[in-house]
Parts: sequence; structure tokens; C-alpha cells
Amino acid sequence: MTAIAKGSTGERLWFLDWVRVGAFGLLILYHVGMYHWEGEAWHVKARHQTELLDYTQALLYPWRLSLLFFIAGVASRFMLDRMGGSAFAGSRLSRLGIPLIFGMVVVCAPQAYVEGLYKGALEPGWWAFWGRYLGFDPTLEQHFTWNHLWFVVYLLVYSLVLAALASPLTRAAHALDRSGLFARPLPMVLLPALAVGAAYAALRSHFPSTHALVDDWTNHASYASMVLLGYLLARNQGFWAAAERVRWGTAAIFLLVYLAFLGLDWMPDDMRQQWRPVIRVVFKLQAWCAILAILGFARRHLNRPHPAVAYLNEAVFPYYIVHQTIIVVLGWWFLSRDFHPLVEWLALVALTAAGCALTFVLARRSGPLRPLFGLRAERPAARGLAAGHS
Repeated sequence: MTAIAKGSTGERLWFLDWVRVGAFGLLILYHVGMYHWEGEAWHVKARHQTELLDYTQALLYPWRLSLLFFIAGVASRFMLDRMGGSAFAGSRLSRLGIPLIFGMVVVCAPQAYVEGLYKGALEPGWWAFWGRYLGFDPTLEQHFTWNHLWFVVYLLVYSLVLAALASPLTRAAHALDRSGLFARPLPMVLLPALAVGAAYAALRSHFPSTHALVDDWTNHASYASMVLLGYLLARNQGFWAAAERVRWGTAAIFLLVYLAFLGLDWMPDDMRQQWRPVIRVVFKLQAWCAILAILGFARRHLNRPHPAVAYLNEAVFPYYIVHQTIIVVLGWWFLSRDFHPLVEWLALVALTAAGCALTFVLARRSGPLRPLFGLRAERPAARGLAAGHS
């Protein structure tokens, strides 16, 4: 989780730091929404659930993770250009692998425990559960897991693949830059959407989402393609400029498709089944247009540094690691209380944000905790040199 570097003309892509911070912030709102949403099962569900969240969840669901993977691809390009394949792979193994192991052992365990209590599959007793959890007890329904940290697993695997294929991919990126293809609005909008949409439509019925890595081919088609696109387009100034030019158009396409999808519930089941491949391609068009619109508006209005964004850009990974566990544990606590749903929602958002902020402050100030939350190890000498040149 590294700040985005300079583009090929020396332009600093400041706006991507703003976008990444915003996307991770929305992730907290989305998962708090999962707690209150009547439409889908989750680890623990609120006493008061509502269908009204159909509208907000559907607004965020198509693009939120694809955007993060796209930005990860952009960041990977700059890091690989600067570091080389071996150093980049080592950095990713450290910065992603250590938090992943720590997260599975410590951070995700409370989620599994609370889910077991919620479903009536466990007797109360944290220490007894944790011993069984760490021992890979096959009788546990909520076993040793990476839960929401599947994103870290996938990002690590994709990063290692990029490191291995960096040379041919960089040559392909240079050829794409010279072609000017993605500087033209129509190819820029349609080619990725149709390619990813066709793969998604072909795979979705055969490979449902599992987040288990080895059998999750539909998600790989969606997310690995976004990492690849980010890598290929990172230094393509024609693409960034075109995204800014068409921002209103891509935003309009996204919103029109969003409104159309809200009406799908009125379509007869047999007709919806018949049109499902087309619907899935359009779903990916919607996601890509949302990403392009966000990038375009951000480049137009947010392409400048800010101390708060610099601080939060470092914080997003620790926030991501702990946010879902905080939501699940607090959600379980709220189940035994009878707060007004709006009060409960506001409190859960505020307490989750506060818990994430506290975790980051503690991890940032503690040398031993820093690598566990994906932060760079402190280097006092380097920090002093930087301060001397500031």
C-alpha cells in the first residue's frame, strides 16, 4: 500500500492517493451496511435490518474492489520500475505476507468466534475457541480463515505474478502508450468493459465467488484484469487525460445502468435468465464507467497533495486489516441492546472509525507492531536525512 509515484511526464498522480483513501473509507460504510442489510447473509446481522440498503449497496458493489485492484496495479508499475522484480517481490512478501499471517492468527479469529456464537455453533469461551482455531480443528464450523483479508492474499499473488512478468508487460505497456488507443474515449470505455464482461459472463455460472484463491476464477477474471489494466496504463498520460475528458459521460452511463438494474426485480425470472449473459457484461461496463468517472473527477479536482491525505494514505492498510473485525465484534455487542436503528448505524460507523484510527496510531508508534500492520519498519537515519532536505 504505497503512495502513487510520478507519471511518465513527471506529473505526480496525487489524485490517486485521494481516491484510494476515499475507497477504503467507503469500505467501512459498505461493511457496516452488510450488518444492517436485509439482502445478503453476513457474519452477524443486526436485529433491525432494512431493504433500503439495497440502493446504497448496489451503488457501491460493482466497482469498489475493482477500483482498489486497479490502483494497486498502478502502484505496482511505479514500484517495479523503481525497484526491479526481485526487490519488489521481496517487498510485497514482507509488506503483505506478514500482516496476512498476523491477521489470520489474531485479527480474523474474533470474527470466526462471534459468527459461531451468532449461529449457535459455539459455546461461549474465547480461549477454548482460539486454541481450537489455531489447531485447525476440523469440527469447527468457523475454522482458520483469512475472511476479509482475501483481498491481501489476492493482491500478494497478483504482485508476485507481475514481478515475474514485469519485462514483457512493461514492453506491452510502452506499445500501448505509443498506439494512443486508450487516449481515445470509445476504445478506453468499451474495450476493458467488454473483455472483462465477456470473461465474467462466461465464468460466473460455473465458478461462484469463494474468495478461496484456488477455485475463484470469476473473481480472478474481474480483479486480476484490473491489476493488469492499472499496470499497463499507469504511465499512459493519454489515458489519464481522456478519463478526465469523459468523466461526465462515464458517470452518466454508470448511473443509468444503476437505475436500470434497480428495475431488474420487475423482470420475469425466465426473461432475466435468458438475458443474464448480457446483464453480466453490462454490469462490468457499469463498474468500469464508475472507475473512469471517479478517476476523471479526481484528476480534475484533487490532483494536489494534502497533509491529511498523506497521513491517511499510510493509514488505509491498518484500517483495512482491523475494520471488519471491529464491525463484527461491535455488531455482536449491539445485538443485546435495543438501540434505534439509525443510532446504532451511526454509533457503529463512528466506533469503527475510532477503533481503526486508534489501531493505526498504536501501530505507527510501535516498532514491533509496524510490520504486523503493513507499515514500513522505522529507519531513523533515513528519516533524519529526509528531514534535513525538507
